[in-house]
Amino acid sequence: MKKPEKKGFAGMDEDVIRGLNTSLANELSMVKTKLMNVEERERHRESEMEDLSRIVLDQQVLIKKLLVELNEVKKEMKVGIPDSETEINEMIRRRELE
Repeated sequence: MKKPEKKGFAGMDEDVIRGLNTSLANELSMVKTKLMNVEERERHRESEMEDLSRIVLDQQVLIKKLLVELNEVKKEMKVGIPDSETEINEMIRRRELE
């Protein structure tokens, strides 16, 4: 006598269901791996943004210091801010000679 086939969900054979479960598990594993890679790239990007933020802040501090120094030089020389590179170089040479 022939054994009746075991039927699972929607009349599918149990082996077919196991195969589908395995396939879905593999797909889920690949999606999880891709998600972890995306999360790692995002953390790296955030770290780079923090580094760039620090660099920008450092540059802003340097610019402010340079502006203060330029104003001091301007007061000492009692002249306007130079308009050209030639005038700036001339001012530097005069300052070096002093």
